[in-house]
Amino acid sequence: MILNDSIAVSVLTPQAKRYTSFVKIYKKDGTVYHDVIEVNKPITIDGYKIYQTGYDEEKGKWSKISIVEIVRDPWLPFVYFGIFLFTLGTILIISFGKKR
Repeated sequence: MILNDSIAVSVLTPQAKRYTSFVKIYKKDGTVYHDVIEVNKPITIDGYKIYQTGYDEEKGKWSKISIVEIVRDPWLPFVYFGIFLFTLGTILIISFGKKR
């Protein structure tokens, strides 16, 4: 809607504020998990993280399709330990380094 020569007002297509999926996960041993996955809030089962990465954007909030990603990173504790060692080394160099 144009109000005058310098001002116009428009309404954008509404975007979803929250992307949530209600999932049912079946394991080989017969265990069934019922949980909710949100964007940036994955669930963890047996060392695997399950993330929601997308949905059917054409249908918006009425979408029945969720795109999920399953990630397993067994080296992550070693990465955190390495970061800890770098931090500790930096602190030791700053504290006990060669004085000028």
